[in-house]
Amino acid sequence: MSAASTTVATRTLGLDPGLRVTGFGVVDQLGSRLRYVASGCIRTTDGELPGRLKTLLDGVRALGLDAPEVARCDLGLTFCG
Repeated sequence: MSAASTTVATRTLGLDPGLRVTGFGVVDQLGSRLRYVASGCIRTTDGELPGRLKTLLDGVRALGLDAPEVARCDLGLTFCG
């Protein structure tokens, strides 16, 4: 492991997507240590899909994060059989 990788934190943005409520969490990782940064929900109102998607995009932008190095998304796949 290089010295740079142990002195610069990697910021991760996690998203739990939904068209009405999208959850998010942000952590910084420095080596094996994790530091909580932020978490919460972005809520949309009823309306057409394009408007709800724009609300979600604006909500993520409003977090004011300096470009996270990693983004993770929960796909939440459910299989019914």
